[in-house]
Amino acid sequence: MQRVEATSTAADDWPSLLSATDPLHLLRTRLAFDVGFEELAFLHRTPEGWRRDDAGSRPIEEKDLPPAPAAQGFEAQERLGSTLRAAFRAGGHVWWWIVRRGDPFSDAESAAILGRLREWAPAMALRDLAQDLDAARGQLDLILRHSADAIILVDAGNRIRFFNGAATEIFGYAAEEVIGLHYDILLPPDARGKGEADRIRQAVEQSGTVNDLECLRWSKDGKPLALKVTGAAVRGPGGTLVSRFSFIRDLRPIKKLREELVRAQSLAMVGELAASVAHEIRNPLASMLAGLETLRSELHPSGASDEMFRKLLEQIRRLDDTVERLLVFAKPWEVSPRDYDLDAVIRGVAGMLGRESKSEIRLRGPAPCPVFGDPQLVEHVLVNLIRNAVEAGGAAEVEVSATEANVEIAVRDPGPGIAPEHQAKLFRPFFTTKANGTGLGLATCQKIVQAHKGSIRISSAPGRGTEATVRLPRAVR
Repeated sequence: MQRVEATSTAADDWPSLLSATDPLHLLRTRLAFDVGFEELAFLHRTPEGWRRDDAGSRPIEEKDLPPAPAAQGFEAQERLGSTLRAAFRAGGHVWWWIVRRGDPFSDAESAAILGRLREWAPAMALRDLAQDLDAARGQLDLILRHSADAIILVDAGNRIRFFNGAATEIFGYAAEEVIGLHYDILLPPDARGKGEADRIRQAVEQSGTVNDLECLRWSKDGKPLALKVTGAAVRGPGGTLVSRFSFIRDLRPIKKLREELVRAQSLAMVGELAASVAHEIRNPLASMLAGLETLRSELHPSGASDEMFRKLLEQIRRLDDTVERLLVFAKPWEVSPRDYDLDAVIRGVAGMLGRESKSEIRLRGPAPCPVFGDPQLVEHVLVNLIRNAVEAGGAAEVEVSATEANVEIAVRDPGPGIAPEHQAKLFRPFFTTKANGTGLGLATCQKIVQAHKGSIRISSAPGRGTEATVRLPRAVR
């Protein structure tokens, strides 16, 4: 059966063999019937290195290889006694065949072997090129799908043909939802159908690329997206535009970092100004407070006059408290770390505020919870957060969770929640939703947490209460 298969296979049939069987196996079979051989070495050299598929095991050194063909196609090399050498070039790759046996080959045997090699060279080269192409496509697919930037391929008619994972994260569409749809689906509603995609296609077609185009796009849930788009053309034979890739980078994290930098710079300026103003105000306030208390004790006012003195003293004390908070906010917080039990600090703060407000404060978490940090600064943060929770909801829950690297403290209240328009302003100095608040408590907490190389966030929804979460490293160095 092997003999019939081997001898009945014509050279014109080699493309169909790629899906039916291994060309190298068929070549070995035919050579086995044509002439006897001990070793058939098949070597393929690529820019990445050597690939070897041998019928024998004898090592092949580079000096034993024939010179590579200068032109595309098959080139028979000389016969060296019991060794025949031949080479084939296609698409920048070169394949070598080395056939050996113990006895020298006759002229007829050499002609038969070289004829078989010439017959099978294209099929074997195509097999390897197909494998290389599959590997390259697999690598390219991996890069495209796992790129941090969104990559979208559109055809000449601006229909989406490829949509990677990063594009899904940015736009909110799964790939199967947009494949085949017009690119306009990613544009703001008022820009759809107005030719923006066509203008980008024309620009790419003319210059080959469009670089760093800042534009507005639209997510699946109807949110505007600030993006930076780079377009690149994919051309077919004759230079016609077949498709184009859009490489898209989300500018929102960059814009957020810029805003945070501006905010940090503003906070630093506010802190410096607050410190200087507070020092200038504090001494006159102390003099005014002392003078009013002296007058009140000497005049012994009664009725409306005494009530006026009382209100004046109350307002001056409140102003003095604001100045004190300004000084605390402006203070450059420095962490003085030491070993302490976070659970003990939380229980101390909860006990003090529970007695002060006569409110329930529930505690959950590991006890003890050893931490290396500044317990006094952490206590300052806890006092602010737990007091806010009690004032907002009449009760509070403090839950601690810890890993080897970090500890998280979540302070929750069952209060009315915070309006969405206020949530972005919570850490701004002097912003407050309290009637008698100064707006410096959360800003100071944030500075302390950042000095610990940690983070603080607040999540809230109207009618669902508020949760403040502080994340700190277990050890501050």
